Amino acid sequence: MAGTGVGHWITLHGGQHVFIGESEKAARARGSQLKFTKRKMSIALANESLVAKGIGGQGLGDNEPFDIIAGRHAVEVKTLIAGKNPKITMRADALTRKINYAKVNGYTPMTVVVDARGSNPSYYYKDGVGSFRLSNMTQASLGTIRGIIHG
Repeated sequence: MAGTGVGHWITLHGGQHVFIGESEKAARARGSQLKFTKRKMSIALANESLVAKGIGGQGLGDNEPFDIIAGRHAVEVKTLIAGKNPKITMRADALTRKINYAKVNGYTPMTVVVDARGSNPSYYYKDGVGSFRLSNMTQASLGTIRGIIHG
């Protein structure tokens, strides 16, 4: 319901009521967000490198729209390190940048997720980019993903 969450109502001149603050959904999202540390960053970067090697791709530099180019695929790699929520998210501006880059350069976008929350990592892939739940992705080995990319 709009207007519930953390904040307060104010009355504007003319009697219009406006809620100032964040919704319950935004408050829950902020509350479940995990801090991204240098340790987590090094794990994510190591996984990007591992995925690039495993799928026969070339890692791109920092601040590029995608993490890896493999064949005619532009691959975004996300790593789940902690947390209970089995999903990845992409901001709207990042998503637009990725889609435009793939279109202009003739790449097929793909997302690969490394679920590193257990003792043995699991890999998931999905054509395209976006915010996905693992249950809507396909679990596969890096070799299988390599075969899909390189035919």
